[in-house]
Amino acid sequence: MTTRGPRSVLAHSVWLTCLPALVLVVLVLGFHSIAQKTIKEQNAAALQAVLQTTRLALETWQADERGSANIWASHPQVVETALLLLPGDSEPEPGEQAVAQQALRGLLLPALQAARYRSYEVVAVDGSVVAAGGERIGGVAWLPEAQPERFARVLAGETLFSTLGTSRDLLVSAPIRDQGQVLAVLSFQLDTGASLTGLLQSARIGETGEAYAFTRDGVLLTASRFTAQLQQIGLLQPGEVAARSLLLRDPGVDLTRSNLPPSQAGAWPLTAMAASATQGRSGQDLDGYRDYRGVSVIGAWTWLDEAGFGITVEQDLAESDALLGTLRWALAFLLLVGAGLVATIAHLVSRQRYILLDINARLEDEVSARTQEALQASQARADFLSRMSHEIRTPLHGIVSMIQMMRQEPDAAPELLQRQEGAARLLMSIVNEILDYSKLEAGQLSLETVPFSLRDQLDILPSLHPSAKRDTVALEIVVEPNVPDQLVGDPTRLQQVLINLVSNAFKFTEAGHVRVSCEKRGGGPASVKLLFSVSDTGCGFAPEHAERLFGLFTQEDDSTTRRFGGTGLGLAISRGFVEEMGGRIWARGRPGEGATFSFWLNMPEGLALPIKATVAPSESVLSGLRVLLVEDNELNRFIGASLLRKAGAVVAFAENGTEAIVRIEQEPFDVVLMDGHMPEMDGWSATAHIRETLGRNDLLIIAVTASVLPEDRARSLAVGMDAHLNKPFRLDELEVVIAQEHSGKSTETTASA
Repeated sequence: MTTRGPRSVLAHSVWLTCLPALVLVVLVLGFHSIAQKTIKEQNAAALQAVLQTTRLALETWQADERGSANIWASHPQVVETALLLLPGDSEPEPGEQAVAQQALRGLLLPALQAARYRSYEVVAVDGSVVAAGGERIGGVAWLPEAQPERFARVLAGETLFSTLGTSRDLLVSAPIRDQGQVLAVLSFQLDTGASLTGLLQSARIGETGEAYAFTRDGVLLTASRFTAQLQQIGLLQPGEVAARSLLLRDPGVDLTRSNLPPSQAGAWPLTAMAASATQGRSGQDLDGYRDYRGVSVIGAWTWLDEAGFGITVEQDLAESDALLGTLRWALAFLLLVGAGLVATIAHLVSRQRYILLDINARLEDEVSARTQEALQASQARADFLSRMSHEIRTPLHGIVSMIQMMRQEPDAAPELLQRQEGAARLLMSIVNEILDYSKLEAGQLSLETVPFSLRDQLDILPSLHPSAKRDTVALEIVVEPNVPDQLVGDPTRLQQVLINLVSNAFKFTEAGHVRVSCEKRGGGPASVKLLFSVSDTGCGFAPEHAERLFGLFTQEDDSTTRRFGGTGLGLAISRGFVEEMGGRIWARGRPGEGATFSFWLNMPEGLALPIKATVAPSESVLSGLRVLLVEDNELNRFIGASLLRKAGAVVAFAENGTEAIVRIEQEPFDVVLMDGHMPEMDGWSATAHIRETLGRNDLLIIAVTASVLPEDRARSLAVGMDAHLNKPFRLDELEVVIAQEHSGKSTETTASA
């Protein structure tokens, strides 16, 4: 029998000890390798899933913007304006060009006010700019200058996105066609901060994840998540934003932990991601590369050739590897305590995978929801454009047709002029409704607080009675005796709500009556709660549709819209006004039994108002007055002078504030009608100079301007203007203002004497 020596026993002991340790080490290393691979696969899957869902959302957004651009490019007025402004055999008159430019700006104003577009331009096929508006960038055509090959594709009939090289702005360009032939190109400069940035911000992963877009030359196109950090390390100046200014360059070191001077940034190469994507390649890197901060990140990217920019989804490597680091510590501890913790580690891996999958699922759900919202918003915008096109084109058609009839039948001019005025006022009311709703949506509506007579506001309602229905529909106005007449509040908004409700009632009532009532429902020591109701015997509506009636562009159903027309804004605006004044509005009705719209307001009681000065109808206060008309638009000068001279005024002109000051220094004038926005010197600056420098406080200066916001009126009065009239104005309105101002100045003179 052979016995083992000491060395054999020692070797066996070492073997028995090392073998389990070796097995454990092999198991741990194998598990570590598998876990590392699994985490990378999960990271890759999460990055690709978010990148692809973001790409789908962007493609939907691009289709929406291209569709919107095509709608505008095919709008008849845009085509007509392009035909007028494009070079041809006969050059249009300067006045015609100015009117056409102004009409185009007015048409495209809703698109610019919706905060999606910063500006627009119309470019002829030779690359010359024939029309532009909004926040214009430079004096040359955008697309032909920046990307001529895309300009050629648009002229061939495509609608494309492009990126401007110097400003790094996004353009969407669509061809303007006439009878199938491309005449010009309409380009909109997109506000990437309002749409693209918000869409990409929803695609972030984890605490350090970021999704952003960039241009062909490696410039960040959207906002950065790390703006504060970038300002701290010096890549951005205080107050500066990263979008359209930050280059995606690799500093070579982590700037968040280094003192490397940012002044050397111009010599840094593009980041690995940007260098790949700007060559038109898609890819991913799960091992880590430096981003524009020098921080190691993982990411996936792709280049969107049709959009003209690339997108990437990134996450700090430290965060993506956090689980792996924790796992390594756990495996080291496992070497000491044995295989009992393997199950715990596997549980941790499984849990992290669940978290990543849950994050991915929630991101997919959110992107899907945003995509659906974008599609619904696109449909709502398309419906709005169609409705507004119909409502605006209807009175425009009437005006144009009656002008043609006047040329053919001069004897019918008085009646046709009266009808033209009605069509023009309808068009103005549509524009006012759009502006009112825009101010309500933006939270910029300001209310007056002035004393007024309630019964004066109700006196206008009989004028709304359609002549065609006076024999079949009676108008009743009932004010309870205990309702005070003198109140304090915003009479204009109150009257507008009543006008909207009464006009609505007449529209839907063929026979019976429309009844307006006002009754007292309580109040405090110095205020009163009033209940206003407008009821009718019209077609009524289903009770379940009551709340829907106050929605945007809404009537009970599409057949109602086709039968009765209207913008669908009136009730939405009325609700906004009532709620801004602290009240509540509601509706009740049944099909075939009529409808009742009611609202209540709490309003302070006021004192009796003084009797306003009036003008004798047999004479004009303008007769013999020397009037200086300060207006830069030739058509407005012609129309204004014609009206004033027929009223007996002696009229002189100035085309801007500078000319007005010179004429006032050299000639005597009784009244100055001052436009607001003019070249060289605007009307507000000119008025301030006349009051302060020339000392002409005796001169009556009236603002006559298209600036209709409350802050515009306040600005006019603040610089020393005596009154503010909105364009277009009626001659009788001007006469009343002059009479009141002369009466007030005469009273002051008498009192001072």
